[in-house]
Parts: sequence; C-alpha cells; structure tokens
Amino acid sequence: MPDKVLLAVDASDQALHAFNFYCSTVHRPDNEVCVLHCPELTAAFSKHLKGGEQNQDWSELLKEEEKRWNTVQTKYQKLIEEHTLKGEFEVQPHNKPGEAIVKVATEKKVDMIVMGTRGLGTFRRTIMGSVSDYVVHHAHCPVIVCRQ
Repeated sequence: MPDKVLLAVDASDQALHAFNFYCSTVHRPDNEVCVLHCPELTAAFSKHLKGGEQNQDWSELLKEEEKRWNTVQTKYQKLIEEHTLKGEFEVQPHNKPGEAIVKVATEKKVDMIVMGTRGLGTFRRTIMGSVSDYVVHHAHCPVIVCRQ
C-alpha cells in the first residue's frame, strides 16, 4: 500500500524548498500526495466567512484572498504535474494553520508531513507561535521540517 504524504505549502520560498526536498529526497513512485495550503485568516475575516455581515469591503477582501490562494494552487498543481506525483491540491483557510494541517493529516490518515519553516528566532516564535512547532508537537505521524 502506498504511503500517504501531506506537503504543507504556502507562497513562501521555504515551502517551495520543502516541496523540492520531498520530491528529490523522500518521494517514492507509489506515494500518494496531498499538497495542502492553509492560508491564515484574521479573526474578522474568519467571522465573515462563517456568515457575518457582507459589504463591498468584504467582497473585495475575499476576491483578493481567493486570487492569492489561486496563485499558490496554480503553482503547485503545475509542480505536481511536472514531478508526476499522484495526488491533489487542497486549500483549507483557517485562523490557525497548524491546527488545520494536523486536522487534515489526521482525517486523511497520512503517514508523514513535510513542511518548510521560516526559521523565526526563539523570541518571535514564543510571542507569535509557530506553525511548524505546532505540527511537530501535535501530529500523529512523523514530520519533516525543512530548513532552507
């Protein structure tokens, strides 16, 4: 049975580095891959998506966000094809991307998560939190965090 691998990506160079690391170092032809983009939502935007008030400003914000998501999706779908990976691209907007990554990994019963890190220092990571730190401590499976 092929291994299931979740590749957590965003628009950063670090995510692209992790994707390329996976393809060149870890990937096996029978692997099934889920390339997951979890754009972080602000509290106000998250409330809006759950049915809050709608006005022109929110419509424009939503269009801008969808454009960004589509750019990431187009980029990674092309890379999936170029590397002939068996898999899919998925977008899961969330106000806590680490939680979304762990949730999708659990639901899809993946065997491994591969992701990049922006390499924030200890102080910034303590104040702001870290997606990769959260995933490492909460995932049910091994996690590879690629440093650039």
